[in-house]
Amino acid sequence: MTEENEYTFNLDEGLHDPKAPLITIFNPEQEVLVIIKKDGSLEYGEKYEPDESARIFWNAIQVHAPSNIGEALKVIKNAFKEDEGYKISWVANIATAYKDCERWYKERTGKKTLNKTDKHIIANESAEHFLKRLCGD
Repeated sequence: MTEENEYTFNLDEGLHDPKAPLITIFNPEQEVLVIIKKDGSLEYGEKYEPDESARIFWNAIQVHAPSNIGEALKVIKNAFKEDEGYKISWVANIATAYKDCERWYKERTGKKTLNKTDKHIIANESAEHFLKRLCGD
């Protein structure tokens, strides 16, 4: 845990259970915001707030990441603050990745309407698609 006691990592629990918690994010009051499980599924706490959870998660990454990754994230964060157009380009690319994957998913499955499970699958596929595009793979 950090000095702020905002989060913890549960990397040693349930190593062979895909539903076991991988990362649990707490708010400063030590209430569970979200649990990220090994299979990528999410379990939301009663106090879940997307923005707060994301902020705590990325702060934890910066604290625990190798220094070069933490520094790279700081550069990107500063670029977002200083250049709205640059930030918008990232937002557009993330949104496009989701829209592309949603379209491909519908084509692949023949579905016209998506349920919660479909959207979870698409979200994971779009995150992977975005990272591949970002890394040039």
